Amino acid sequence: MQLYLDNLLVKKDNERAIIPLSDIFSIIVDKNDVSITGRLINKLAEYRISIVFCDEKHMPCNYLMGLNSYFKTSQVLFEQVNWNIENKEAIWQKIIKQKIHNQKELLKYLDCDATAINYLDSFENTVEIGDKTNREGLSAKIYFRALFGDEFIRDADSFSGYNSALNYGYAILRSCVARHIAGNGLHPSLGIWHSSQFNQFNLADDCMEIFRPVIDMWTVLNFDNGVVLDRQHKLELVNCMNNKIIINNEKRTLINIIGMYVSSLIKAMSSGNENDLLSMDNAIYI
Repeated sequence: MQLYLDNLLVKKDNERAIIPLSDIFSIIVDKNDVSITGRLINKLAEYRISIVFCDEKHMPCNYLMGLNSYFKTSQVLFEQVNWNIENKEAIWQKIIKQKIHNQKELLKYLDCDATAINYLDSFENTVEIGDKTNREGLSAKIYFRALFGDEFIRDADSFSGYNSALNYGYAILRSCVARHIAGNGLHPSLGIWHSSQFNQFNLADDCMEIFRPVIDMWTVLNFDNGVVLDRQHKLELVNCMNNKIIINNEKRTLINIIGMYVSSLIKAMSSGNENDLLSMDNAIYI
């Protein structure tokens, strides 16, 4: 891959494809023998286009984003480092409530076990500040079993079955969120709740929580546990980022909604008011 004027030029054997950079949100590199020129990488950073690299098992393993994609980076980063702890915990409470709400709505849509739905409804209404009683974890166990059966165990390192689809979809979702985070001058490693020193995307992992059910829904409706995740499945998972959602009476793509959500998070942390965080309670997925 190389830069041709303000276009991406892809060459394979005797074939050539030219794509305007203005039409690209993210690039996924699925093979290890792909070469990318330095000029292209710099131009992609200028256009705020993230690059996702896959490993030998064709699973996303690394992301590349520009460092100077926001004009007030140092100011925003200083504010991020000094975010108030109490406000972080209040926002985390709201994130987890929204995540459980979205999980519950998916179970309703799929007409899953009413008992599981009632449990999630109860957990949603009893999430404490900072989720000190781990309603997220309790909900996850019930939720995934309701979706995929009692024998299902969520494994973030699995390359087979339902987990392979979930892991690939979550990785794409994570890269999309991280791209918006960097585009707003935040550092993706400085999270609200996730805080692992070995994780470069703690904040992305915080922000993506409420959107995970989008990937879960695709997996339930389009994937079988005994099937190998192939190229077509991956393309469809990537295309989930273009899913249409109606929010505040406006039709938007998931990519746009994620951008709105990240912006609202910044506002909520700056104002000290968790209610400034974008609510998805009335969103309609179409």
